[in-house]
Amino acid sequence: MAVGRNFWRARGKYVSGMNKEGIVIRPTEPVYSEIIKGPLSMKVLNNDYLLKE
Repeated sequence: MAVGRNFWRARGKYVSGMNKEGIVIRPTEPVYSEIIKGPLSMKVLNNDYLLKE
């Protein structure tokens, strides 16, 4: 999945009109990481959310 596409998917607003914070991406099969001592996941933040309306 392309990085730019993930930023596009992270954008949007809730029904209340507030910007969504972003999306969380996880593998379809859980993968345990010894480094973080837990399952792998990644969060892509919505740049509009970071600008804090």
